[in-house]
Amino acid sequence: SEMCIRDRVSLGYADTESFVRDLIAALAEDEIRNIEPKGLIRKRSDFEKVRDQVTAIAIERAFDVAAILAKISSAAAEATKAIGAIKSLDLLPVLAAEKQHMADLLTKNLVSTTGLVRLARLPVYLKAVALRMTKLADSPAKDATAAAELAAALRVFQLAGGALPLEKGAKPSLQEARWLLEEFRVSLFAQSLGAASPVSLQRIQKALNQ
Repeated sequence: SEMCIRDRVSLGYADTESFVRDLIAALAEDEIRNIEPKGLIRKRSDFEKVRDQVTAIAIERAFDVAAILAKISSAAAEATKAIGAIKSLDLLPVLAAEKQHMADLLTKNLVSTTGLVRLARLPVYLKAVALRMTKLADSPAKDATAAAELAAALRVFQLAGGALPLEKGAKPSLQEARWLLEEFRVSLFAQSLGAASPVSLQRIQKALNQ
């Protein structure tokens, strides 16, 4: 029911209607790219095919995606709490960087800007923030070493034209590298959560050179 969806949806959506509109935009984007990988269709028959497919799956997917948003919201709250628990002034730059990282993840129109394929990984990325915070006070030197590796990857991404949050219409190579950066964070700061695939600075560079 709409009430069940509404109870799960937050993260910048004013109401259920705004969430559903954004979900439909994300579903349509996926269906369009199934027809044309570059994301541009012109035939009336293709538009009708996309419309019919989105209409057929929208309600079912709304419940699925609302459940993911609930997990994202919970993980974000835990990460925020973990950041707030650290009081050391020496660690303020790290805390500020992670707050910005969370803002880059939790963008406006979260479903369509993140994409349905990537959305389910956001709780992992946010749990990685919380896990990093639990280790930070006890192992600041180890964290600093990992942070230097992350900074190198971010520089490579930025030199290739990447920005966070990712700009709409970014090249496929930047899109792939952007999410590899998140998996790289997991591998550096929260190994126990497990990256979705093997990831390294070299793999990020390779993705950017495609």
